[in-house]
Amino acid sequence: MRDTRGRIPGPDGLRALSIAIVLYAHSTGTLHAPLRSIAVFGDLGVRVFFVISGFLITTLLRSEYEKY
Repeated sequence: MRDTRGRIPGPDGLRALSIAIVLYAHSTGTLHAPLRSIAVFGDLGVRVFFVISGFLITTLLRSEYEKY
């Protein structure tokens, strides 16, 4: 669902989660962070972030293309 400005709020939570996973993965290399097993998902967090960003950019490009 979009709001009046054309923003899609749905993926925001998933993007925030992927960023948090990447930050945690980076922190395990410098700190004695608990749950080191979660750090292996850092690469997955990057991939999820880029997929969502690509989806949002493509959606914006399609909406601009449909205007003309």
